[in-house]
Amino acid sequence: GGAWMAPGFTSEYVHFFLATELSPDALDPDEDEDLSPPIAMTEDELRAAIDSGELADAKTMVALTLLERYRART
Repeated sequence: GGAWMAPGFTSEYVHFFLATELSPDALDPDEDEDLSPPIAMTEDELRAAIDSGELADAKTMVALTLLERYRART
């Protein structure tokens, strides 16, 4: 699935993909990359962070919604 991030303001459209069977790989970042380490959360912790307002990232919320809808169909 996908979603417009700010309709009427920008043409940014984000595509979401379900990736499975992933494993970490220690690749060196590009010189201009400033990456923070990922934060591991269970789905329940993620929902709690959304409910509490701790997490207010629309992309993450859309991704979780799409995952839940995908699982409901399969």
